[in-house]
Amino acid sequence: MTNEEDARIANSIRASMRGDCYLTAKPSTCKTLTEVYEFFNRTFGTPGSVYYPGCDLDITPIASFPSSKVILLDINKKAVEALKRNGIEAIEGDARAYRPKDLHDLLILLNSGIKSKDATPALKIGGYVISNDWHGNTTQLLECPHEFDFKGILGKKDGLLDLMSDQRSRQVLAKTNPFFNLYAFFQKIQ
Repeated sequence: MTNEEDARIANSIRASMRGDCYLTAKPSTCKTLTEVYEFFNRTFGTPGSVYYPGCDLDITPIASFPSSKVILLDINKKAVEALKRNGIEAIEGDARAYRPKDLHDLLILLNSGIKSKDATPALKIGGYVISNDWHGNTTQLLECPHEFDFKGILGKKDGLLDLMSDQRSRQVLAKTNPFFNLYAFFQKIQ
């Protein structure tokens, strides 16, 4: 590499670390998550309110739950500013301190970097969690069977999205790399 290339790469890394990428960033949606949320609506019903801590620039819940109140929360000030610049309501804050007056019907913990115990106080009893295990959320919730009823892992049956049985879900979780996106569903029972 030339000195010029080294300098360009170093400047790019510094800009990323400062969060400069958020200056021109746009909110985005994800087709896979849209399918997950559509499955949720069909299977469990449309939630009245959705809480998505650690959202970064993902606004898929807003598009997927148009009749629900969606709370996007992120500790990253630059991500929240980018959302707001694009007309999206979001809260800058720490999920460990977020305590809404009205508890939520659905909590989304996907790649959030937030411990389940820090986010679930914002969920009402009877409410649901959609999680993956990127930061251990599915594992953490499975360790609390007296508080959360494990509904299963999303899979495909006859080409359609469906929940795997409890036994099959646990088998898949036991042998799958935690960084693979398996979508788990839980219901808060206590």
